[in-house]
Amino acid sequence: MSIKPKLGLFDLTMIVVSLVIGMGIFRTPVEVDNKAVIHEIFFVAWIGGAVISFFGALTFAEIGSRYPVAGGFYRIFSHCYHPAFAFMVNWMTVISNAASTASVAIIGAEYIQPILLPQMAPALAIRIITLSAMVILFGINMLGIKMSARMLNVLMIIKISLIVLLIAAIFVAPTPTIVEVPTKISLTSTDWLKAFWLCFVPVFFTYGGYQQTMNFGSDIPNATRNMPRAIFYGIAIILSLYLLVNFSYFRVLGFEGLKNSTTLAADVARVLLGDSAFKIVAIIMFLSVMAYVNASIMSNPRVYYAMA
Repeated sequence: MSIKPKLGLFDLTMIVVSLVIGMGIFRTPVEVDNKAVIHEIFFVAWIGGAVISFFGALTFAEIGSRYPVAGGFYRIFSHCYHPAFAFMVNWMTVISNAASTASVAIIGAEYIQPILLPQMAPALAIRIITLSAMVILFGINMLGIKMSARMLNVLMIIKISLIVLLIAAIFVAPTPTIVEVPTKISLTSTDWLKAFWLCFVPVFFTYGGYQQTMNFGSDIPNATRNMPRAIFYGIAIILSLYLLVNFSYFRVLGFEGLKNSTTLAADVARVLLGDSAFKIVAIIMFLSVMAYVNASIMSNPRVYYAMA
């Protein structure tokens, strides 16, 4: 059974963006801020991650264009090394993807539970919402990749709109409510590098995921040309959004406020939307999470297909 190419360039670009932008950008900045001793290290870590991810994306774009096949992440390892090695590497990848997909789906349910099922016990409500969302997305994927791509495009537009909303807070944000006393911190080179590497690890994971685009080599016409373009456009969108939204977090909350934030997106959105921000952000965050889950459901079966 052969796979017919049904995805367009825009579809694949949205897949690239959705595979990278999960929940990390709404949580990781707090972790990075806590590990960065000074705000310069915070920004250098995000910029450094952007540069490395850009070159990584170009590398995978070149590999994918030379060997555009279904389940490319498995097939390329199998072709270059050995099928047994490819099998082990991809099972680790598939299992980790499944675990991250499940955890992200649960986080999304946690956001929406107070709105959808406020009277039910939270733990039970979260399970019901998570399983229901997964079943719905599986059903959509069973209708075909084109239908799944259309759903993903809608969800990604919602997610990107949320990030743009957070970025827009830069232009209307007042002075951070938490007063920061300027202190001069002198760091040795060793301390600076140690803080940088502690920040860089979560940053690098937040930028990851674009390599899974290679699994869609048989789903897009003229993949030799379109796959590199989709990866390039996708990573350009991701890097722009990540750097701008991190500046927005810093501009709105301040270095100390960001460090202590537990509801990052809602705290920033409150500047624009007032007290109603929590409910609006909760709904948008849930839909945003479903975009990542949907992209994972689209990607992983192509590895199974290649293994089979």
